[in-house]
Amino acid sequence: MSRSSQRNIACFISPHGLGHAARAAAVLSALQQREPGIKLHLFTTAPARFFEASGCRNKYFHDEQTDVGFAQTSAFVSDLPETVRRLDAFLPFRPELVGRLSAIVRRSGCGLVLCDIAPLGIAVAREAAVPSVLIENFVWSRLYQSYAEAFPRLAGHAAYLHTLFSQASLHIQTAPVCQPAEADLTVGPVGRPPRQSRTAVRKALAIGPGSRLVLVTLGGDTRHPPPLSHLASRTDLVFVTSSAGTAIRREGNLLLLPPQSDFYHPDLVHAADAVIGKVGYSTLAEVYHAGIPFGYVARDDYPEMPPLVTFIRNEMNALPISSRDLATGIPAECIDQLLALPHRPPSRPNGAGAIADFLAPLLRRSLRT
Repeated sequence: MSRSSQRNIACFISPHGLGHAARAAAVLSALQQREPGIKLHLFTTAPARFFEASGCRNKYFHDEQTDVGFAQTSAFVSDLPETVRRLDAFLPFRPELVGRLSAIVRRSGCGLVLCDIAPLGIAVAREAAVPSVLIENFVWSRLYQSYAEAFPRLAGHAAYLHTLFSQASLHIQTAPVCQPAEADLTVGPVGRPPRQSRTAVRKALAIGPGSRLVLVTLGGDTRHPPPLSHLASRTDLVFVTSSAGTAIRREGNLLLLPPQSDFYHPDLVHAADAVIGKVGYSTLAEVYHAGIPFGYVARDDYPEMPPLVTFIRNEMNALPISSRDLATGIPAECIDQLLALPHRPPSRPNGAGAIADFLAPLLRRSLRT
């Protein structure tokens, strides 16, 4: 095997939302900054363009279902019967699937398999006799077990996945962690850093210096955009959010961006005066590192939520917003309360750099063996 081929990494990334893709992209981009010759083999159904925009270079994309996560009817509602149906069809992993993917990993000269909670990567790594690294702030086995009383079939899936997750060669947890466990490395929140200055982004959005910018995000879900027309009279504010359209539209003080716009999400976060959004890992991490107020909308029925909300309350300047208010129209007084909160610089460094520093020596050692 050549020296260059030994520098390749296979990455199995859950496509559930875009938070796992964002976290993995932050780590991989930081790793490539330290080791520019690394080639990435990305196994996921998350959009290839997302990784390109996030700074990942020298990459090969394998459009593969690597995970199920939860089926959802909206950003806030899971379809558990459909989730069970999909898990029944996907688990346990078929030997021919694991064999085919492990052959690709070996043929591509990958010396490491990185998994952002996609357990298929751990199974493939074992078959390919390659070390695996699990990066997580929660694992599916714990979340599925939380619903097993109502949906007993989830108990079997949880047990199967628990065994797989425990077989990872290395285990990294990223704050805020839902279930602290023995790990080889624990780091602060992992978020993608901005690429442009606040001034440059606001200029590109045609937002004047006298206007305050509020970013409203549902983690890439554009099926049920929150109503904002009742705030049209607020000429001192500009609201930026995603829509299902294909072009940027300006409607009064509302700026609608297509899901795949040329504006990089971390740049929008750092250009904003406040963010309103669903609590999810990547949104939390990006807002945390920007140090701006967060109007957070939590899902009461989701097992991942309590640790995330605790982190938000303890380490961020934030205001809770109910899902009902988000769906029917956020009251103007909530907007004013949110914008009145001061900025709060992060107290922990971005965990992406620490993970890259941890993994880079592993790759260097593989070159000497």
